[in-house]
Amino acid sequence: MRLQMNPHFLFNALNSIQELILTGKSDGAAMYLSKFSKLLHLVLTHSEREFFELA
Repeated sequence: MRLQMNPHFLFNALNSIQELILTGKSDGAAMYLSKFSKLLHLVLTHSEREFFELA
């Protein structure tokens, strides 16, 4: 089974990052973006596996 990310989740995550940037909360935006990029890397790296460890 191939892992897929929900498009609604992606939209909400990117909107949240945008809101942090637009409101001048750059530290929060940087942290959120870092965690989001790690999640994307994990999903894309392991998308061929049926199961993988999250932590």
